[in-house]
Amino acid sequence: MEGPGHIPINEIETNINIQKKMCKNAPFYMLGPIVTDIAPAYDHIVSAIGAAQCARYGADFICYVTCRTPGIT
Repeated sequence: MEGPGHIPINEIETNINIQKKMCKNAPFYMLGPIVTDIAPAYDHIVSAIGAAQCARYGADFICYVTCRTPGIT
C-alpha cells in the first residue's frame, strides 16, 4: 500500500494507523513525506524529518527525497 507524499507532520501517525488497519497490515510504503511547504529548496531535509516520523510510527518502507546541487553534474 502506498501512502501520501505530502502530509502534515501531525497527521502521520493517524494516517499510518488507518492505512494499516484498512489493509490488514499489508506493507505500507511512504513517499517522503514532505511535511511542510515552507522550505523551498530544502525538500530533502523536510523529507528526512517526515521519514523519521514514518519509521517511528511503523511504516514498512520509506522513499526519500534527494537534493541535486545546481551546477554539479
